[in-house]
Amino acid sequence: MIHNPLHDIDAIVILRSDKVLMKLLEDESPYRNERLPFSESIRDFYSSTFRKEAIEMVQQHSFGKDSDHFDILDTIYDEYFADGRDGDYIVANLDKLERYSALINKVHPYNIIGYRLAKELYKGFIEREHIQTYAETISSLALPSCREEKSYSDNHLHLGGANENILNLLTLFHEKTDPKYYTLELFKKLPRISEFSFVHSGELTFGKMIDIAKSAMSYLHQMTIEREDSQTSTWRRIQEIAQFGRVATMGHISWQFKSLASFPMPRQTTEQFLLAEAVKAYREDQSIQQWFFYNIFLHYLYREYQTNHFLKKMVQIIFHVTNIIRSYQVMSQNIGLGHFSEFFRSKLRQTTKERHNNIAKNIIDSGTTHFEGKISPSAIFDGDLLKYKVAFDNKIMDKEPMLSSREYHHHFLKTNDAKRQYHFCLHFRREEDNFKRLSKKHTLPVRHDNVRQKLKKEGQRLHRYLYEQATLFPLYNIYRKSDSVPTIHLIKYAEQLKKNYIDISKMIIGLDVAGRESLAPPEVYAPTINYLRYEPKPKKWRDYYRAILPEYRSAHHRLRLSVHAGEDFNHIVSGMRRIDETIRFYNMGRHDRLGHAFAIGVDPKAWIHANGDIFVTQLEYLDNLVWLQRYAEEVADVCRPAIKLARRYERFIAKLSRQIYGKSYPSADLYEAWKLRQYCPYLLLSTTDYEHSALQDAYRRAVLPDSQSKPSEEILELYRRYHRNAHVRKEGNKVIRLVFDPTDTGDDLKISFIDLELYEAVQDAMLQKIAEKEIIIEANPSSNIYIAHLNSFEEHPIFRWHPVNGLSHEAEQYNRFGLRKGKVQVCINTDDPAIMPTTLYIEFKQLKLAAKRKGYHLPDIEEWLEELRALGNKIFAHDHQRYEFETKELTIHYA
Repeated sequence: MIHNPLHDIDAIVILRSDKVLMKLLEDESPYRNERLPFSESIRDFYSSTFRKEAIEMVQQHSFGKDSDHFDILDTIYDEYFADGRDGDYIVANLDKLERYSALINKVHPYNIIGYRLAKELYKGFIEREHIQTYAETISSLALPSCREEKSYSDNHLHLGGANENILNLLTLFHEKTDPKYYTLELFKKLPRISEFSFVHSGELTFGKMIDIAKSAMSYLHQMTIEREDSQTSTWRRIQEIAQFGRVATMGHISWQFKSLASFPMPRQTTEQFLLAEAVKAYREDQSIQQWFFYNIFLHYLYREYQTNHFLKKMVQIIFHVTNIIRSYQVMSQNIGLGHFSEFFRSKLRQTTKERHNNIAKNIIDSGTTHFEGKISPSAIFDGDLLKYKVAFDNKIMDKEPMLSSREYHHHFLKTNDAKRQYHFCLHFRREEDNFKRLSKKHTLPVRHDNVRQKLKKEGQRLHRYLYEQATLFPLYNIYRKSDSVPTIHLIKYAEQLKKNYIDISKMIIGLDVAGRESLAPPEVYAPTINYLRYEPKPKKWRDYYRAILPEYRSAHHRLRLSVHAGEDFNHIVSGMRRIDETIRFYNMGRHDRLGHAFAIGVDPKAWIHANGDIFVTQLEYLDNLVWLQRYAEEVADVCRPAIKLARRYERFIAKLSRQIYGKSYPSADLYEAWKLRQYCPYLLLSTTDYEHSALQDAYRRAVLPDSQSKPSEEILELYRRYHRNAHVRKEGNKVIRLVFDPTDTGDDLKISFIDLELYEAVQDAMLQKIAEKEIIIEANPSSNIYIAHLNSFEEHPIFRWHPVNGLSHEAEQYNRFGLRKGKVQVCINTDDPAIMPTTLYIEFKQLKLAAKRKGYHLPDIEEWLEELRALGNKIFAHDHQRYEFETKELTIHYA
């Protein structure tokens, strides 16, 4: 997480602080700047970071006692936008992108841009026409967009994380407030943001804040249109909401956008013009333009009515409320995948009913030309897949210059040909095993039994859909269910649409497992993944399709993998092992991809210094040592401490296995039992006859080892105890503490510098194997910055995986042990661009700036980034299924 500098925090609390908001709500009288609790709010950021004197001095520098507290936004605008203002465009300065990203995950940039444009409009430096021009070109976060004639492919994009938060935010203020927003139950499903103590104490519920902001908006709208100052009634309503929440049971608050959109808006004064433009954008479902105009409107009113302190208070309230609520829609604080999941699933991000169109617009408008959208398997069966397809098709066509209506109709009828710029990857979400009570009985259900049972059913349903059902449909059947396609087109082109087919299943090109790795290891999903990857659609379906569509050649190639692994972990070795398990257990090979893979990129020394003490379960630590001991033997020739550590690990493995399993086992036996985890435990523990003919069906072949890999009875018994023994489960779940000690004391529960050196050597050995297998790593720079212990883009492991100048030039830094022979293939992606506010183009720019700060020469950087851009396009093109793709015979090879 990139920390905001103190000067920026000063501006942030002026626009986003629940302490300031509470002070504004205390009584009707205006407050002088020094009476608002800005200093107290600043201390909530990164506690113990700033001295009190420094806070006081930066505030004195930002604005004096007699100045308005919004004046600091002048310097913020000059720092982040002045150099980026180019003709008809307002974009952030390219050289300040890293700090700008940290700023806009706290406050919306339109708050700052709106201040400057309102000021210039008020002083006559610009005209209304300039504002309209800026509105046409402004991006959702004022980020620079790609103006080059180049293609950018995003191969790791969660559609649920691309839902533009402005539309969600505005929806809360356009619709009647849901009573659930007044309840404290909502807080349990939202992330905890330390700056907002009044919010999390329950004194400020989201229902209160929404209805207070609605009241403030209504007051401003009425003042603008009718010049009627309803100060007394407005303040009475706000106090009722703040103290009792009574308005929650009332109807809508008047003078909102819904009511304003029903009649012509006056445009005589500048503030009326700005509000009218915002209402017009609302009518046209242009949420970005609506929010842009509205921010200018708020700042213009604030400047126009200098002596109306109540009006100024209402403007301040709106800024604080909207930015507080927005903070629960973006990754505004904390680190780790667990915290990210709270932001991803935030109820405040799921308010709009137009999410398919919203997501499509956000992605297409960002400049990304090709993308792989990750969706859940349920999207196939609840209609989401088709809704996304229609939304993407329409947004893509809207972006293309159409010379005539005939040309538009041509594209409308040909949305499923090679011009289609997207496809989908189904991702299973890791779930926690809900088996909490350890029975006194010796035998337990297999680990993660409930998740495995649910997953098997889901896998069988998907298998039927992909391989046992017809999924070729005329476009007419798809479009007639969509509200996005004009009825006139359906009627006019019904016959052509009925003859134009698309195989829905061909839009699904891959499988993924995502979510917190601590909830469920790769072994839980391995049987289902291998089952769904085992075979193409049977020949009978290919023949059936060709009878309908003669040019149709294939139904499916083998589903490609794009699996989240090594992204978030307590112990770096746990993350490394999870990556190895993912590759091994899922039979990953050429063109398959690892998402994030942070554990084999981060410097172990930097990791230990950032994390300090490490807490793991006893079983996790035992598995780590067993796995690490095997790798220590592999790298012993190049890593001096490896042999010494391998012997030490072997001794502790015997001790720890006795404690967990009740008997000392050699690491070799534990390693062989560990490898069995990739198979289906129900079948593996219920049969030992691998030659039986009944095992030749597709599922059993995919989830059981072949006859040559048949385990011994002793190894199988160890595997059985791992799954079903109550003592093993109880002892294995006990938590132990590992302490970093730079010196090599020989303590089994301490991590020293020689351990870290081994970790780095093992990372290099794994990277070489990944390169040899031609597995691709999906780098998501901003996502890793927000989730992991990284303080800047310069620390991102992409510079290690795929060095700017190649390994030969950077061997001393990135190939110290001489294990690596070449770069790993890497593609750059956004992951969740609305939660970590970014675009794919910005990801490339962030890496360019980081490389410059690291001292690389610009020509080398440009060549490096062009290589990565081309690789991303190549990956997309390879995975993109078209009619001309020929299915090849597939076989499964177990490692």
